[in-house]
Amino acid sequence: MAKIIKQEKLHQSIAQKKVYYYVDSERGINQKSREIYKHKDIEVHYPIAYFGGPKYNYTRKFEYIGFNGKLPVGVIKSPSKGLGFTKVLKPLMDYLESNFKIEKIKILKKGKSGFSTNRRILSFVEDDLGNLHKMFQTNLLKHKQENSLLTVEQLHRLFPKQVKKGAKKYIPNSVSSALSTWGQSLSEFSDRDKNSIKELFDKLTLTRNFLNTDTLLKTKETLDEQYIEDVIRQFKLLLKQKKETKTLEKKWQKFLKKHSWIFSFIFSYPIILFEDEAYVGGKNISNKDGKVTDFLIKNNLTQNVAFIEIKTHKTKIFKRAKAYRGTDVFATSTMFLKFPYN
Repeated sequence: MAKIIKQEKLHQSIAQKKVYYYVDSERGINQKSREIYKHKDIEVHYPIAYFGGPKYNYTRKFEYIGFNGKLPVGVIKSPSKGLGFTKVLKPLMDYLESNFKIEKIKILKKGKSGFSTNRRILSFVEDDLGNLHKMFQTNLLKHKQENSLLTVEQLHRLFPKQVKKGAKKYIPNSVSSALSTWGQSLSEFSDRDKNSIKELFDKLTLTRNFLNTDTLLKTKETLDEQYIEDVIRQFKLLLKQKKETKTLEKKWQKFLKKHSWIFSFIFSYPIILFEDEAYVGGKNISNKDGKVTDFLIKNNLTQNVAFIEIKTHKTKIFKRAKAYRGTDVFATSTMFLKFPYN
């Protein structure tokens, strides 16, 4: 009786690399399995089908760069098991095989995921591949649980005394997997989604070590960033208005009143909005020509006050010397522009 051989052997050692072949006498396999470069951190795998030959229709090589022999999660490391992607990532490979004629998949320790210009080479960074593996793993476990629950339900229906009803359990990473498809807009969530998130957060905040200093700081940083982005978005919308209207200045005033912290950045010291549309006097004996300034602000440290008069982005600041409010409030004259600054 012939001895069965199942092992990987060094086939050739040349200046640049070592070439290995996998031999399985029982399945009739004797083909190249791996190449390990001597002077570069590169390892190349040639996926093997169960009875020999290429494992995939198009993809012939898996190239690992920068791993120092410790290959990432989601790939088969043993030639006896065929190399290539694991069962968890099979749906990914099925899609790639059906839609692209990829000849080589490169997996990088660091870098950027992407296609080559002719789409014959696909590159995955380790972190991206790891995230895909987590999502597919979660989906696989959910599918397995659903089949198990369906089996229990049907058996319970047939044999209620012998088989108890099954209880659905939470699959780790289900939340992160679901949120990975979120486009960052709250409109994507239903009211039921929002209530579920609120209830989950309320429960988690009661658990020990859920919120630590780093988490709180990161959360504040994220909220601040989103708030600033929203303010900038509102600012740009106001700038888009192309014509001066009676309501435009009111819109700017409402915006600056809501975000009065902007004044602190403009004047480089802490101030508070003391009053908006403050009356500052000026009426004559006919009870006319009263003056109302847009904002009255106060330095929060020195208690000094200042008046702010705002204009829209469509208002001409420099005008010829004539009153623009009442009979005695003038804009800066265009003559001012003729004198050089010292």
